[in-house]
Amino acid sequence: MIVQDNKYVCTAKELSNMIAKRILTEKPGETDFTTVNFSLLSGGYDGKTEPEVLASGAEGWYGIRKIDTGFDDNGLTLCSNYYGGGYPQFGYFFEGCSEKQIEDTIFLMIVNTLYYAEGTAGPMLISETVYEPKAKK
Repeated sequence: MIVQDNKYVCTAKELSNMIAKRILTEKPGETDFTTVNFSLLSGGYDGKTEPEVLASGAEGWYGIRKIDTGFDDNGLTLCSNYYGGGYPQFGYFFEGCSEKQIEDTIFLMIVNTLYYAEGTAGPMLISETVYEPKAKK
């Protein structure tokens, strides 16, 4: 994974691992989850281009967002979709989920959204997020 500020060049597996770790810093239902955006690097990654440059030229952005279902439960519901709609994938996480369960579910959300939209999940992604963990009380 290549990191520059809030931009990442990574695989879908690396991105799902990063998101799973973030969710587990708090209880899933109390996570202040901010949107994670990602785009397929169809030309691959040359190992030299900075993430900021890749992000500025990326086309076909997707996102993972928190959904408020309004059902007053203690879980976290996420949706992965294309910014134009049409390829939603959902994940639900509750207290007691393991990091592996969360990571595997998010991985499938990312891969399925990309596969349905692009016909491939591709080897590399450019991702961006603005995430600041809650201050510990």
